[in-house]
Amino acid sequence: HPTSFLRIFLLTLSTFFTLSIFIITVVPQPTLCQAINGDTAILPCANQTSEKLNMKKYSVYWQVESSVVHFFHNGAESLNNQLKRYQNRTRLFLDQLEHGNFSLILSQVQHGDEAVYTCIYRNGETRAIGKHASKLIIKRITVPAATTSFLLLLLIWHTCVHTSSSEWAATGVLQWTKELLHKYP
Repeated sequence: HPTSFLRIFLLTLSTFFTLSIFIITVVPQPTLCQAINGDTAILPCANQTSEKLNMKKYSVYWQVESSVVHFFHNGAESLNNQLKRYQNRTRLFLDQLEHGNFSLILSQVQHGDEAVYTCIYRNGETRAIGKHASKLIIKRITVPAATTSFLLLLLIWHTCVHTSSSEWAATGVLQWTKELLHKYP
């Protein structure tokens, strides 16, 4: 009957739009995290709870896009499918998982690590799901030229003072230092 077909079509369309709105609203706004190249970054993810969690019933999944960065499942880490670039550089606060701290520790960060990381945690018993996103930005440290010149001068002075050579060697090094400082102020 055409009326029932129209009803089913409208119900399906309504369900589709409801699911689309749900999916759009559950995508978390990323927390901005900054680290210096070579340092360790902590990407936050927490399930606010006052009771201890039974981690044998939880899964914690960290990903970049759809690739595995770190995976914890049923009480143990499962890193078989982890991207190679993250091997031996990621870990969780294992002693804090039962308190809801699912934050990721990423060591030796590199410029290639800049991305949006998503933490998805799920209670296997209740099927409750939580998400958190962190955008990692890697900072570069630049040393001003004046600081570089000062450090170079300090290094040369240290070498001159702690060398048992004659005054001639120190005078030669100081002349060389003056020339360098004029070239690279």
